[in-house]
Amino acid sequence: GENLAITALATAAIPASATNAGGIQLFASVSNEGSLDHDALLSITLDGTLYDSRHISVPAHSSANTTWELPEGTGIIAARLSDHAGDNLPLDDEAWAVHEGGVSNRALLVTDGNLFLEQLYTVLPGIEAFKTTPDTELDPAFDLYVFDGVPLPDPAPAADMLIINPPSGGDLFSVTGAFSNTVAIRLTDNPLLQFVDWRNVHIREANAVSAPWAQVLVEGEGGPLILIGERGGHRLAILTFDLRASDLPLQIAFPVIMANIAAWLSSGSTWVAADEIEPGTIVTLLPDARAESMIVTLPNGETRQLAVTADTGPILFDETSLPGVYVVSTQDSNAEPTQSGRFAVNFFEPGESRIAPSNTIDIGQREVSSTSDQTPGRQEVWPYVLAVGLLLLLIEWWITYYRGLQRFLLKY
Repeated sequence: GENLAITALATAAIPASATNAGGIQLFASVSNEGSLDHDALLSITLDGTLYDSRHISVPAHSSANTTWELPEGTGIIAARLSDHAGDNLPLDDEAWAVHEGGVSNRALLVTDGNLFLEQLYTVLPGIEAFKTTPDTELDPAFDLYVFDGVPLPDPAPAADMLIINPPSGGDLFSVTGAFSNTVAIRLTDNPLLQFVDWRNVHIREANAVSAPWAQVLVEGEGGPLILIGERGGHRLAILTFDLRASDLPLQIAFPVIMANIAAWLSSGSTWVAADEIEPGTIVTLLPDARAESMIVTLPNGETRQLAVTADTGPILFDETSLPGVYVVSTQDSNAEPTQSGRFAVNFFEPGESRIAPSNTIDIGQREVSSTSDQTPGRQEVWPYVLAVGLLLLLIEWWITYYRGLQRFLLKY
């Protein structure tokens, strides 16, 4: 049952301050699941180069934590335990972490004021939101633009856009009026509408938007309510109504559909999963708008190519059984694959690293002890029946043979 295991490996960006220049901090935790104290050598490798090695002592049934200050630009961190005699499970002696430098999509909200929208983009993961007024010149350095009830600039920014309650569409689409019969009559079968319940959503009025290049996600009696599509290599989503003229922000459907749309528009993030990914975890891949395929390189060097079409939503990738670093690349028809993201799969389950035999086992809410008296639920009886049958056959054979022998002796 003796076993040392790396049970945590994570990085965090240290913000700069008046007394601190900032940087990257690495945290590692090593657990001793055995009944004896153990010493080991913990080595840290940064992007394939050995960075540091430390001797650590871990008491029985306890853990030891260590931190490092890493240089800027660090990408892949690998940790490995060695020089620990008596370790019986080498699988949990390695761990990986990927530091992306806090990369996130920068979104610019162009609005006169919308509390629902501003609060939502404050909490959406992977998005750093900023706000400006319609009369301000747009900064071209943003990944996503959200136009809330304001005319689009001419020309429109060359980026992904979420357009809400548009008074006009410029060269992208046309607005021909408004309609009040907004009861939804059709929801497209699309991953963006997964877990979205639209039955109790009420909208006072919506704009009549015509965009031949777009796909209608939610259609009302008078026209489209939500559209998505791609123009010039960038993704666009259009909500044809004012959020404040509906009860959608008060429904559970609001954060769900807005998060789905934000993830679909977000071309900078290629995967979504928990911070700690264990073997077998499903990772959601987010295809880039310009990609025709996604390529995932496994830790053993094998690759998986996933086709991407205009209608492809998030891709569920489940081939994560191997611990290590997975590299995600995108490819279009005219270019070589471009690396767009990496994620690490680690063996961080303490229960799996606890390999000592146990005296008890939990079955449901009941704890069963190995010393408990148990009644067998099934006992094989056929050997006894067979033995009795064989004995009867031997007795019958002997009686028949004996009678035959007696007749033979009497005759002769």
